[in-house]
Amino acid sequence: MSLPKLNGFPVPSLSEEDRAALEAAARRARVSALTMVTAASSGHPGGAFSGIEMFLTVYGTANLTPENCNALDRDYVVVSHGHTSAGVYAALAEWGFFDAGEAMAHFRQCGSVFQGHVEREVPAWTGGRATWGRGSPPAWASPWRSAPAGTRGASTC
Repeated sequence: MSLPKLNGFPVPSLSEEDRAALEAAARRARVSALTMVTAASSGHPGGAFSGIEMFLTVYGTANLTPENCNALDRDYVVVSHGHTSAGVYAALAEWGFFDAGEAMAHFRQCGSVFQGHVEREVPAWTGGRATWGRGSPPAWASPWRSAPAGTRGASTC
């Protein structure tokens, strides 16, 4: 079962088939996130687990795809809490930005793009996470400093 095409705000409703596909993706993403933190013996599974549906929904409705993730006129998603990286990676893998196996195999490894807090090298990542759970990214102090001029919108999780 593949994920439904949700691109564009708002998405007024979901069919039963789309809802079932998203629920299945959330289950797979939780398995991926748990595998990441277990294999690494490091990470925060609680934050990843509680944010899975939010990450799947926001990344699914944003104008952000594996094909346009390097474009300037795409949507930008800012995740304000860095301790959910395994959930972000799992959701992005479900939407096809990279293979979940890569994130599971290299989570929290030095030199890996999946080394812990989400870094700019991760496809679709905009940046801006708060330090120590403050819940607002440092980018808010200087709005959209990391977003290129002339870009569309942004979603903050």
